[in-house]
Amino acid sequence: MKRLVFIFLFSLYIFSANASNALKEFENKYKECKSIEGSFIQKTYISGDNSPQIFKGKIIIVKPDKIKIEYTSPVSQIIYVEGEKSIIYSPEEKQAIVSKLDKSFLVGKIFKNLAENRDLSSVFKNIEEKDADNGKKIFLKSNDKQVKYIYIFLDRNNNLSKIQIIDSSNNKVEIFFSKFSCLDKNLDIRLKLPKNVEIINY
Repeated sequence: MKRLVFIFLFSLYIFSANASNALKEFENKYKECKSIEGSFIQKTYISGDNSPQIFKGKIIIVKPDKIKIEYTSPVSQIIYVEGEKSIIYSPEEKQAIVSKLDKSFLVGKIFKNLAENRDLSSVFKNIEEKDADNGKKIFLKSNDKQVKYIYIFLDRNNNLSKIQIIDSSNNKVEIFFSKFSCLDKNLDIRLKLPKNVEIINY
């Protein structure tokens, strides 16, 4: 369970740069949304093993400062962000870890910037854009020695289709997104923990 959280919120330090054209069009597309929602399939490959661990879930972003990432298969886990606070809730373990939002994690940082209508160019450096099958492939370079490659894939309509991260040990995480949609209404995604949950402040 803890491994699952670490993989999705892959940590790295990232700095500002000029955004690519496709990235600018992508962020502009979602600036008028009140909420954003989508589904994802995450495939995690350990170096030397071609059989990935597969996880499924959904994500909801509510402006200006709420994010809910919910894993539904093969385990249940919720990552909830509000402002600078994060909660990682594991229903099966009846446990919730409450902490200050870690500014170094990548995927959470991307979604937080979308929620706050801030340009993603404030997150990435040395952005390179290339044509890919059915869309654009955007390469982002990091000074973090543990991170080898970071890619964001956008489809022909500038919807987020995939995020790919490869670390220095050639472990790979691919997150495939579907129905990543803009909504004109605010959704109530506040996390209400059951009374029997153990809360750990970290």
